[in-house]
Amino acid sequence: MKTSALLVYVNDVQQGLDWYSKVFPSSKAISLDEGLPTALLFDGILLELAKADEKVGSGNFGTSSSSKNVLQSGLSPGEATNH
Repeated sequence: MKTSALLVYVNDVQQGLDWYSKVFPSSKAISLDEGLPTALLFDGILLELAKADEKVGSGNFGTSSSSKNVLQSGLSPGEATNH
């Protein structure tokens, strides 16, 4: 099976790993650079977490008009799709 990679920017890498490992309980925390774990591997997906900064923020920073509308409405994405 081929592995697909996804890079997610988070405010705190350890908190992100904790949260995503609960969402994907079959995941295995791995280190890509011989240091602390910074990624999760599960079901052919490598989910790498990186620290957000002033250039790259965390959260929903999409450029589609639907993403902007959700952010401006104050609704969560799930709530917005139900309206």
